[in-house]
Amino acid sequence: MSQRLRGIELSRRFYFEAVRPILDQTHSGLCYTAALIGPGSEVQGWDDEQSTDHHWGPRLQLFVADEATVIVNKLSAHFKERLPHRFLEHPVGFSPPDEFGTRLPVITGSGPVEHMIECTNVESYFNDKLEVTTLEGLTDKQWFSWPPQTLRELTGGEIFHEGSGELAAARRLLAWYPQPVWYELMAREWKDLVEEQPLVGRAGFVGDDRGSRVLAARQVRRLMTLALLMGRQYPPYGKWFGRAFSELPIAEILGPRLDRTLVADTWQARQQYLSESYQVIAEHHNELKLTQPLSTEIELFHDRPYLVLKDGRFADALRSASER
Repeated sequence: MSQRLRGIELSRRFYFEAVRPILDQTHSGLCYTAALIGPGSEVQGWDDEQSTDHHWGPRLQLFVADEATVIVNKLSAHFKERLPHRFLEHPVGFSPPDEFGTRLPVITGSGPVEHMIECTNVESYFNDKLEVTTLEGLTDKQWFSWPPQTLRELTGGEIFHEGSGELAAARRLLAWYPQPVWYELMAREWKDLVEEQPLVGRAGFVGDDRGSRVLAARQVRRLMTLALLMGRQYPPYGKWFGRAFSELPIAEILGPRLDRTLVADTWQARQQYLSESYQVIAEHHNELKLTQPLSTEIELFHDRPYLVLKDGRFADALRSASER
């Protein structure tokens, strides 16, 4: 996006240069928070030219401390009447939502501006996203039920102006999983990863090269998920999964091995690159001191020619450590 502002910068300037002056004139004593969080590639800093075709432009959320509906309605009406039709050459108005909720930028020169300033309050917003009325006393069951993509959206983006401190406090609470949940999520990935180690070679050994490739790709995804969890990054959904992984420091050493795994023409090469990857992620586990150190050696699977971690008890170690 060399010729455009990043979406987060556009929204920041939109608040300070267009939205805040209106609020200062119409609601000078209002306690509110202005931010851009939630869905959208620009919230993660990953927007590009294609991102601008929908739900992208001068937009933000306004969280009011006063939960009275009348305040929210008045704010939205004032913005319709007072906002410019364009801001930094970008349309401020958007089409009505279609059947999928998609809104497109619309160039207009007169009349009310159908803006994308979402006026709400913190409780309503988080209740809509997480189906909770309070973030105090969250249970492990609730944490497990939330898609990591949603948690990434709620903790990404930027607060431009903090009023009551309520939004910042909510984002701090959701910044990362509680340790028992975090360790259990890593344990689940380790369990599946270790159990399927020999299967990549076994499928290839009997001539099922396609099956071997599918199993290898599944192992690659588990390794990437583990790396994200170890890096305390909520794994995003498929469109941004690889990009999020690539931004981790460990991707520099682990990434090339995963790439070679995915393009390997033989099961022997596939399992060789995977075994190197297992060793890298196991060493990273030990470096982080998540549990007592575990073996990172690679050995044959019993008397069969399949390469696996010598000590695959990472899941057990994580669960034991989380109970202490």
